[in-house]
Amino acid sequence: MAITARKIDPSVSTRERIVDATLALVFEVGLSEISHRKIAERGKLPLGSTTYHFDSLSEIVAAAIEKMFVDEQARRSAILEALDKEDEFFEVFLDLCIPSEVRNQEKLSNIYSRLIEIQADKSLRSLLAADELALQKDIAKALEFLGFDKNYASEAQALFDGFVLQWLIHEKSWNWFKSKLKTSLEERNLS
Repeated sequence: MAITARKIDPSVSTRERIVDATLALVFEVGLSEISHRKIAERGKLPLGSTTYHFDSLSEIVAAAIEKMFVDEQARRSAILEALDKEDEFFEVFLDLCIPSEVRNQEKLSNIYSRLIEIQADKSLRSLLAADELALQKDIAKALEFLGFDKNYASEAQALFDGFVLQWLIHEKSWNWFKSKLKTSLEERNLS
């Protein structure tokens, strides 16, 4: 039996590889299908490394979800740091709420399905709630910076979520989604 070398980045710790593999699995197979074995296979790690570095599967999943939200917050912070007074709120709002690389129905449907799974898991619910609050604060910062009333942040976020669900359920075009959302924001003098 030939031994094959694993191609791994030596600068990434085993713990980070476990978390990264788990996060990938969250979106590939969903929370209910994640196992120590699948994490080890996805991360190209010995099976025992998952239990050596974490006390439980729940702890691994929580670390992966937390990393996802930390990364998302960093992405949004970069957007806010790059804001210019000439920016249009609607485009900034879209960028804050949804990365451009997931602006298609299949990817966004997968993300929303996983967020619903996270919400259903009592041990992960607080992480999702914290990220939703952080997003609302980021929207408020953008509104205020661009000269709008920051108190509209929660309403804008609710409009976004409502139109995303309509877009996904009714399989409308991306342009339909943008048009409906923009019109709704304009009615509230936010664009």
